Amino acid sequence: MSKSSHFYKNKDWDLVDAVESEDFEYESIDQLPKELIDKSESEINKYVEAKRKEREQIQEEIAALNKKRLDYIATRNKDQKNELRNAMIQAIKNQASRKLYHW
Repeated sequence: MSKSSHFYKNKDWDLVDAVESEDFEYESIDQLPKELIDKSESEINKYVEAKRKEREQIQEEIAALNKKRLDYIATRNKDQKNELRNAMIQAIKNQASRKLYHW
């Protein structure tokens, strides 16, 4: 999820992110993937745009799947009594009360 969010940017090593930067210049590229070697700037730009669209589609799919996951977890939590969680909290409270801690 973190890599699919808009907060995750890697303009130092990711060409799709770098192109979106205001100070980006094609002349500053040190290394290119083999499919972009000997390509013109416009060809590289078309390739990067296609990859950006593909990335956006994947990010949307990840967001949709995460929503389904969160909905599933919320449903499961309603159905369960959280027995392990409750047992652990009770054990911690018992140990804490023996040491005169309270909350």
